[in-house]
Amino acid sequence: MDWRAAFEAFRPHRPTHVESVDEGVSTAPFRRQDVAEIAYLAAGEGDGPPWIAVVRLTDGRWAYVSYTVQITGDIYHTFVVGASKERLWRWALTDEDRDRFTPQMTRDDRERELVDLDQMLESTDPEARAWAEARMRRLWNE
Repeated sequence: MDWRAAFEAFRPHRPTHVESVDEGVSTAPFRRQDVAEIAYLAAGEGDGPPWIAVVRLTDGRWAYVSYTVQITGDIYHTFVVGASKERLWRWALTDEDRDRFTPQMTRDDRERELVDLDQMLESTDPEARAWAEARMRRLWNE
């Protein structure tokens, strides 16, 4: 995928506020030139679903980017970094984001997610079990 063309959807905005899902992962701003790989990308619509992407940066961080344009002209950006795309998948993306990206998953990523979900289902943590059950329902209803 050509990240230069793909990122045109995100305009030339440089993130000024970046959050992290992992302690110790730098929240330094990044630019399009810092993107080494696009793992997932979904086009959005004005006043509709956001433009979203999960990318690997040249410094090794992974980033989730969301860009929403409302009918009022208001623009909202979300920039979240993490140590891996799996961490972003679990902690940065919404259910709707995951639904939009699931068809783009590699077989290995899909199998890894199923193994992770199985482990969560066996967890003694009720929140982890509930999250895994909800994700499994969404996967099987596709």
